[in-house]
Amino acid sequence: MLFHTVYEHRLGNRQKIRLLPVIIVVVVLIVIGIIFRIYWQNAHNPIPVAFRKEISFPVFYPSDQPSVTANRSSFKYDSSNRVLIFTVTDAGQSLTIAEQATPQSFIDVPQAYTTLVNSMNNYSSFDSVQGQVDLTYPKQFSGQQSAVINAKGTLMFVHDTDKGLSNSQWQRFFNNLNVIQ
Repeated sequence: MLFHTVYEHRLGNRQKIRLLPVIIVVVVLIVIGIIFRIYWQNAHNPIPVAFRKEISFPVFYPSDQPSVTANRSSFKYDSSNRVLIFTVTDAGQSLTIAEQATPQSFIDVPQAYTTLVNSMNNYSSFDSVQGQVDLTYPKQFSGQQSAVINAKGTLMFVHDTDKGLSNSQWQRFFNNLNVIQ
């Protein structure tokens, strides 16, 4: 209260009136900034609006690059299993991506993830920006490559439906993932 009375005493009525437009302009600019940020995030989020509220885990998505094209119409969300599925093309290679929240069993028993990866015929691993990636040849994909990462609360499977990627291509793909949700 003392500050308020000292403030009023130092500023005359004319100065108070001049300060009001400055405060209004600052508030309006802040509101415009917030609206722009929300709009920009929604415009650049490839996940269909209908799925966004159902997804409760971070989603990995390839960053904007000329060699990577996402098929925005391919997004599907299996609500019974809580799995997001979509496809991308990376340097001409078609990749199917499936993401879900890290299962509680992987958190409770960390060896459960290792057991899963080994059951998928793990042949190589590397560190990426997001975490360790395991390359596999799962029997259910008839010898086609898959990559698995369990990081930041998300379990992600990437299946190469074409001729196969080299280790350096896998590394480039995983090092260019961003968390979008």
